[in-house]
Amino acid sequence: GYLKQEVMADNLIILSDEAKQFNIEQNAACWVHAERKLTQLLPRSQFQIKHKEKKLKQFWRLYDTLKSELKKRKLTSQRKAQLRKRFDNLCKPVENFSALNKELEHLYLMKTTLLKCLVNPSIPLHNNLSESDIREFVKRRKISGCTKSDNGRDSLDTFLSLKKTCQRHGISFWHYLEDRIKKLGKIPQLCEFIVNSP
Repeated sequence: GYLKQEVMADNLIILSDEAKQFNIEQNAACWVHAERKLTQLLPRSQFQIKHKEKKLKQFWRLYDTLKSELKKRKLTSQRKAQLRKRFDNLCKPVENFSALNKELEHLYLMKTTLLKCLVNPSIPLHNNLSESDIREFVKRRKISGCTKSDNGRDSLDTFLSLKKTCQRHGISFWHYLEDRIKKLGKIPQLCEFIVNSP
């Protein structure tokens, strides 16, 4: 409710991996996450292996086509229709492979969110950048467990966020902390780097 009322702009689109908490307003799906369920299928015969590989090749060929087409930023309505048709062909069922068909059916249900990039070409096809941003936090949590208090969690979140922001803008996190603790004022506020970044 807070996000919808205070944060969500009309043109803001959330790119996610089907996590229900992100399914608000304008939602786009990550192609890398969508493909994982197809990859994880365990075929039981040469026939099934062949068809699984065929669908995966179709998937990535369509992904590569979308990626190159979106760079042009000027897709005609005819070209968009062709790409949507290719997606439909990708999701067509295969005889005698119910597990694959179930995943293809699920993929078809994601059509609108996976092809949101045809409506707005600025939408990336995957969310790997944001995934890599939280990877360090997840690794740390796996090794040392959770923090013992809300203050500890807030502190960890804050410092990891500052560290990632410094890394993204080529600033030494150690020098940034030293600058703030000693009140040297040599390094500008991080918001200045964020606002001025391309």
